Formats: sequence, structure tokens, C-alpha cells
Amino acid sequence: MFGSYRLKIPFVIPTTLTAISMCLSFTALRFAFFHQWKQVVALLILASFCDGLDGYMARRLRATSSFGEVLDSLSDFLTHCIVPIFTVYLWSLHNFGGLGWTVSLFFLLCGGFRLARFNAFMFAQKPNHIKSYQGISTFVASFSVLLPLILSFTNIAAPREITLLLPVFSAILMVSNIPTFGFKKCWLIVNLTLFFVLVLAQSLGVFWLAIAIAVVLYWCSIPVSCLKIKAPKRPTDHDGVANGT
Repeated sequence: MFGSYRLKIPFVIPTTLTAISMCLSFTALRFAFFHQWKQVVALLILASFCDGLDGYMARRLRATSSFGEVLDSLSDFLTHCIVPIFTVYLWSLHNFGGLGWTVSLFFLLCGGFRLARFNAFMFAQKPNHIKSYQGISTFVASFSVLLPLILSFTNIAAPREITLLLPVFSAILMVSNIPTFGFKKCWLIVNLTLFFVLVLAQSLGVFWLAIAIAVVLYWCSIPVSCLKIKAPKRPTDHDGVANGT
């Protein structure tokens, strides 16, 4: 059924984590229908963690496979594109009528294009050699569009126009060629640090504010990455990847 993909424990572990991430994202979508916004964002945070952990475990267990890469992209599109923008649409963008729906579609399309380009890039180069990426990741874009909603949890009301503009800017940056920092090699360190920071923030009662600050800090790092990092080489037909992807 899955070709060369065999049911072995090292392969099952990352695939199971991806499946858990997808289930959490679908559950978040259910909560969005009932306007339970905090539950939505909390589930997306957990789903994002599982989504990142599956890749880390696959590399550590040497269980990477084409099946896992494709499944992970599907999970990314659900977790970081469909659910976040649909949540924001139900929360605020629907107030803009057709314009809000158009912005939502634009974000989804750019997210799909970004994932397709990233996969083409990954097939053309060895993952361990990738130190930076082109454009912001779908993960960063997802929490960028959720930023006004997250700020509302702290009683900070962002202007309605920001809710409309953030998906547009995030979508453009996803498919842009600007170099951005990649944390694949230090994924565990970065996430453990983030975990302890969020635990501390929760104990201080500023959990949602900490999430918002983390998003803003990453956006502030983009000008630095543009100055410090040379843009990765775009894959070509000579690399075995079609230019159209």
C-alpha cells in the first residue's frame, strides 16, 4: 500500500506523532465552530509541538522517508494554514465580507505554494546542509495571523485592520525569497528553552502575552537574517526538481 514504506518501530514513532498533530488540529477546528478561542490556540500549540517533534524523532531514529515527508506536509497545511486562517475568519475576518474571505484564500494558496517549494528544496538538497530557509515558515505565519486573537486574551485590542493585513503580509513572506533563520539543527534546545519560558510565563499569569512576544521577536529577527544570511540557492531542473514547483 505504501510502497517501500515498511511498518517498523522507528518509522511508526514519527508517523504517530504526525497523526496526533493532525488529530489535535482537527479538534481545534471543532472548537473554532463553538468560538472557544483559547482552546483552539492551545490545541494548535500542542499540534505544532508534535509536528516539530515528529521530524526531530525521524532524524534521530534515522527513520526519514518520502512517505513521512509527504504526510508531514499535509499535517503542516492543516495545522499551520487551514485551521489558523479559518479560526481568524470565524473570529474577525468574516466582518469584512468578501474581502475577508479573499484574504483567507490568499493565505491558504501561499501556504500551499510555500510547502510545495520547501518540499522541492528538500528533495534537491540534503536536509542536514540547510541552515536557513527562504521566506517565513508556515508555523511562523500561522501564529502571526493568530496574533490579534492571542492579544485579545490579554485584553489588548488590536485594530481591525491589523487582523486583515497580517494574513496578507504573512502570506507574501511565506512565498518570498528573503532568507530566514532555520532551527532544525538546534530544534531540541530551542523548544526546551521555549517550554521552560512558557512554564514560567504560565506561573506568572502571562502565558498568552509570552506567546505574543515570541511571535513579535521572530518578526524582529527577519531584518537581521536578511543581513546575516545569504539566501539559499533555489533548486533548478539540473538539481532534479522542476522549475514549476
